[in-house]
Amino acid sequence: MNYYAFQLGRQPKICLHELRSILPNDSFETKIGEFALFKLSSSIDFPKLQQRLGGTIKIVEITDTLSNDSTVEDFKTVLERILIDEFTDRSGKIPFGLTLENFKGQQFSYTKQLLSFSKKILKSLDLNSRFINKNFAPPGSAAIHKSKALTKGIDLNILKGNLETYLGKTITLQDIDFYSIRDYEKPIRDAKIGMTPPKLAQIMINFISPKLDNKKPWTIYDPFSGTGTYLIEANLMGFNAIGSDNNPDMVHASETNCKWFKNNYKSTAQFQIFEKDVQELTAHDLNTQPDCIVTESYLGPPQHSFPDRPTQDQIFEHLTQLHKVWLPKAHKILPPRGKIAICLPAFQNKSTLIYHPTFKKIAQNSGFRITEIFTYSRADQVVARNILVLEKTP
Repeated sequence: MNYYAFQLGRQPKICLHELRSILPNDSFETKIGEFALFKLSSSIDFPKLQQRLGGTIKIVEITDTLSNDSTVEDFKTVLERILIDEFTDRSGKIPFGLTLENFKGQQFSYTKQLLSFSKKILKSLDLNSRFINKNFAPPGSAAIHKSKALTKGIDLNILKGNLETYLGKTITLQDIDFYSIRDYEKPIRDAKIGMTPPKLAQIMINFISPKLDNKKPWTIYDPFSGTGTYLIEANLMGFNAIGSDNNPDMVHASETNCKWFKNNYKSTAQFQIFEKDVQELTAHDLNTQPDCIVTESYLGPPQHSFPDRPTQDQIFEHLTQLHKVWLPKAHKILPPRGKIAICLPAFQNKSTLIYHPTFKKIAQNSGFRITEIFTYSRADQVVARNILVLEKTP
């Protein structure tokens, strides 16, 4: 078992919960700034894991553990060994990144000293190097990706925890180009209905998916499939996907986008898409029983400013009538303790968030209990996403 650090995305609580949902129980060790430390088997396919995660920017393999009273000279000793081992007999210009986490007032000074020292070590190996730390700040994922540091150079990380300091190299990085393709290049997009970001879809699927070592087939169902984002992301993970929508145009969009994905990216997972008002759903509509439901229901009409109280009440009342009918249907088709991950609208005005006032009662009356609640938003958004995980009760 080795230590691995996962750099969390911009909503760290959500990103950490995603990791803890699919990684082995008791593998989480601690959180260090933007990083979460786990103790895991080295046999894990980390590139495949990275592709599955929506909330992890990069994965770092920890190679050295030092005491917390280590000095910059101690770090130089470790860096020298790593660089000599990594780049002896190499040629070409070496892109080099360095991230120091949780060093507080020492971060800038230490980064500057260690980058300068590393350049000298690489020069002693007759190698030119190019630092990707702009103004000695930690390199972002775009800089690491563009520089090809993981294939042509190295991206190192020094993380200062409460008890020990961990040093390691980045082994995987989010594929920002592939996200862009799935988000912007699929054949049919529709901004009017609200488009779930692929990363969020991944996160929500992982919230209620089996652990990483699961080998059994798994099927998700999205009863508001729209343009098929959840179905595509489920297929990418190797899960079978069922989607339905009451709008024939959205059924066509889901079918077109899923076929595009399967044809271009050789997915072997299966999908079923059909037209249906979820309020009239029966088990006979589905080819197979879904293991879970992942969806974003109606978020209301686009809002360009914070809606007044009557507008909020109108949207919430519409959702109340919808969820009171379809959640009991979902209870009938899910297996015992089956789960739902769902996005609801929350109206955001500076520090104020207005949530659906009666959804908890609706869920309980439909045979579910709410196990997790998160808010996914940006500061400038009027409509935030209220993410809930529901579990079927007997």
